Amino acid sequence: MPLADARILIIDSDGSAAADVLTKVGITNLYIACIVVALAIAVAFLILWQCGKRRLPNAPKCSPILRVIITRNGYASLSQFQIIL
Repeated sequence: MPLADARILIIDSDGSAAADVLTKVGITNLYIACIVVALAIAVAFLILWQCGKRRLPNAPKCSPILRVIITRNGYASLSQFQIIL
């Protein structure tokens, strides 16, 4: 397994370094990492789809994913979009 250096830095409230640790971490297989990410995105998409279908059933015709970020008046909300991101 390939190794990479990881630096862990903890800073106090006054700005001084409380801890500074350099350690080795293993890097997973690229294909397995891509599959895990794709599955996580698919699960998130399905959850948003289901939430959108249940939210605002009388909303104007639009995608259930878009319904997650629209207001009760039918306008898209930038703040809701930022929260979802």
